[in-house]
Amino acid sequence: MYSQVDVMDDETTSLVSPLEVESGHPTGSFTKVQLKENRIEQVNGGASQINRWMGLSAAMIMMACNGLTYTYAVYSEFVKQKLHYSQERTDELGAAKDFGAIFGLVSGLCYFLFPPWMSILIGALMHLLGYAVIFYTLTGKLRSSFWFLCISSAVGTGGDNFVDTVCIMIILENFGSHKGTAVGILKSQLGLSAAIFVAIYEAFLESKVPNFLFLITVVPSIVYVVLAFLIRPYPCNEETDQNDADQRFKLVSIFVIILGCFLMGVMILEGVFEIDGSIQKFFAISTLSIMGIIFMAPLIKRPLKLFGDAIAVLFPSLCMLSSAQHHTHSDDESDGERIIARSIDHAYSKNGNLISKQEQIAAQVDSETLSSTLWDSLFGIDFWLITFVVSSGAGSGLAIMNNFAQIGKAVRSDVVDEFVGIISIWSCFGRLVSGYGSDLLMKMGLSRPICLLISQMAMFICCLILATGSTLFLFIGSAVVGLAYGSYWTLAPTIIAEVFGLKQVATLYKLLGLGPTILSYLLSAKVIGYLYDKESLYYKQNHQGIAEQNACYGTQCFEYGLLSLGSVCFIGVLACAWFAYRTRKVYSKVHYAHS
Repeated sequence: MYSQVDVMDDETTSLVSPLEVESGHPTGSFTKVQLKENRIEQVNGGASQINRWMGLSAAMIMMACNGLTYTYAVYSEFVKQKLHYSQERTDELGAAKDFGAIFGLVSGLCYFLFPPWMSILIGALMHLLGYAVIFYTLTGKLRSSFWFLCISSAVGTGGDNFVDTVCIMIILENFGSHKGTAVGILKSQLGLSAAIFVAIYEAFLESKVPNFLFLITVVPSIVYVVLAFLIRPYPCNEETDQNDADQRFKLVSIFVIILGCFLMGVMILEGVFEIDGSIQKFFAISTLSIMGIIFMAPLIKRPLKLFGDAIAVLFPSLCMLSSAQHHTHSDDESDGERIIARSIDHAYSKNGNLISKQEQIAAQVDSETLSSTLWDSLFGIDFWLITFVVSSGAGSGLAIMNNFAQIGKAVRSDVVDEFVGIISIWSCFGRLVSGYGSDLLMKMGLSRPICLLISQMAMFICCLILATGSTLFLFIGSAVVGLAYGSYWTLAPTIIAEVFGLKQVATLYKLLGLGPTILSYLLSAKVIGYLYDKESLYYKQNHQGIAEQNACYGTQCFEYGLLSLGSVCFIGVLACAWFAYRTRKVYSKVHYAHS
């Protein structure tokens, strides 16, 4: 057994063996900065009846209102006609909202200066003010210049970034051993938010754009304010809660997949058949009902025990996992073996609590990452490697999504709206699968950057697939680009937390988020746009009878642009492989800590 010796101050924990006590000279000491515990005491002020699962449910509802930046296509044509903008001006206004990510840097600093609820309220106010200016301008109640509209759009999106920062940080703190899965579930709601609000708009708001603008202005702000005080760190013993957490996360994941498949089916039906208003209302109510089940699912304690045979029949793998875990702990070890293992693998901390060897390693990893400063991360090569990887992959994905309507038109496809829907739904799946899949890889002893490498390779292959110009490959490519793009936003914050420490996540994650925005603008306007204009001019010279301006038909319109994006992604693949190699030692410690 280990002995407890008070050799450190109140901010550290010392683990000393009997040999060290006898010799009087410690042979090794172990320090852990109590960041999470101090923050819990500061925010909670003591024990709370509300646990981390209710916090997760509240965060999921917020994130379901957080992806409205992807709904610009719904009202962009209305903006163009109402304000008499050119297509270039309309695109510039759409790009302005993406630069709201700049406010994410401020949100990262605010997270450590103020309580979480204050950052959320700031985000709610920014969202309300930013979108209100757009709403009043487009309804004729306010006269705004173009640049003022751009700033307002960025402010509204920046408010969503404040909420996103707080939710991600809190979830990373509350679910340390399930980082990837928890963030994936959270981000999957963001991926579906646009589809959900559009379904409500089409079913209940008579497809009037001003009504839609009012909806996305008011509803998210109200949701943020109402749920702000539920988003905070919660104390939890993850070792005893492990099996219950696995069951809850899998149940939530199942319902998210069901919702995604349901929306995919609705989209296909609307594309094939003429759907009347009553059926649209039914689809919208069904969507909201499934969303309600998803939000309630995290609150169900031990779903296997509650639902029993029903889940065993529908999802037998879930029960097999639970049964295997139960027998591992109950049958494979006798009571005496467990006592001996406990005496060997545990030590006492200064406050008298028993600490396992895995917790010792986890604390050692924490102390190493927490000892590094923001400047250490910024001047190191690892942060810029992952920034380039995410920027090249997600930036290429954004460029493809921004031009997908023109890509479909170039190959004379008349189902462009379906492509956009496929991208949105598969983006949700990408956010979800990458979280659960990366956690699974971690349990197998592989590092999380391997999952990032797989996503980067998928984006590279997607560029090659789309460059063929085949309509079938457009369907496949739209699914792959959504899957890969969504995965970046689950993997990036989780990897940053593990490599650089929780203390740096808020600022580094938002700084990293600027990369895809900037690179997508360059790739879209300066690469794809330039090559498209060049091909359209050549096409017009060879087809004198065409009446359309700046039109181009054929695979050559986007072939070279997409191949250029593929080249950027391939460089990102090499950079990601290097990053995975450089962080292998960090992940060997992380894997042992959670094994």
